[in-house]
Amino acid sequence: MTTAVHKMSRAELAAELNSYPMEALGTIRDLRESVILAREICKMFQGKRLARLFNVTHLAPNDYSVDKFITGDYSDRVHEFIVQNKLLDGDVIFVGTKNPEKQDRGFAVVMADGSFSTKEAFHVETCDYDHMTEEINQLWLKHFGKKAC
Repeated sequence: MTTAVHKMSRAELAAELNSYPMEALGTIRDLRESVILAREICKMFQGKRLARLFNVTHLAPNDYSVDKFITGDYSDRVHEFIVQNKLLDGDVIFVGTKNPEKQDRGFAVVMADGSFSTKEAFHVETCDYDHMTEEINQLWLKHFGKKAC
């Protein structure tokens, strides 16, 4: 369910505009009008939203950037991150993996209810993922010293 524009804070308005992506500029009134316009454009064209990629391995119980694998469950922290940062249905998070040989299995998709799934397919019906190659390569360079693709 979409929050009514008049009930949204400046941060919520800016986050929604950035998800389209549109630059968030101006007064709160300008931001509200921009969100209304963006929602109307989306209804008219029914285009795909650019999904966003987030690295959440900093929430892991161990140092992922050193260990290159996860040593425990931290799904509650990831869920809190999703809620606090208002991730959208179809956004992608890199949660890491317990198997250092299978890093490609460390990706999860954010679901409409705010949960996440490592088994769910990307939401290609509503989201565009083509732009993520460079972001994934940057993430891989940071953690593993090489490009993923």
